[in-house]
Amino acid sequence: MRLYRLVCCILVGAMSCGKDGPNPDLGANTRALLNDQPWDGLATAWQANVQNEPCAANTFTISITSSSPYPKGARVQAPAFCVDCGTQSLNFNRIPRAVGQYTFTPSQPCSSAVVGRVGASYITLIGGDVIQDQYQPRPTQSGTLAITRYDTVLAEVEGTFEITLVRDTTRPAYSDAAPTARFRNGRFKVKLQ
Repeated sequence: MRLYRLVCCILVGAMSCGKDGPNPDLGANTRALLNDQPWDGLATAWQANVQNEPCAANTFTISITSSSPYPKGARVQAPAFCVDCGTQSLNFNRIPRAVGQYTFTPSQPCSSAVVGRVGASYITLIGGDVIQDQYQPRPTQSGTLAITRYDTVLAEVEGTFEITLVRDTTRPAYSDAAPTARFRNGRFKVKLQ
């Protein structure tokens, strides 16, 4: 179910983004530095499904989709055979529905989740739907996600993030994949659905 929702978010984000960047009318404008290069994306957010994940009560998920070309330092070069190699998705889950600062943990099954620690992952995609590289938070230096505004009336959430993720080495390595994806100065504003 989570994979289906992620694929849907990626497809919606990819179809709604033009060359001028994310459309603020369709979601949030999200900006950050990825390996010290400008990066932006279209954020969508939804409340966690407590029936599928009881430990996700009073939390929400944010998925930030970017169809910008991979920044220098994130990938040496996009494969020549690929028409749409720039799709990426940065995901945060189990975010508490409250203003505060939270640390990251690799995505975990519900039974082993740590309350107050946000799950995070970053994936790069070929053609918008085939996972090329997958990244998880670095255990010793993962970063923080801060919810700076949570408006329950307008269902809007604003915040910042800084996170360092490392490529999953259990998956096949692509020769030009960066070993680390470091997001700094991240900002988002999104409507909770």
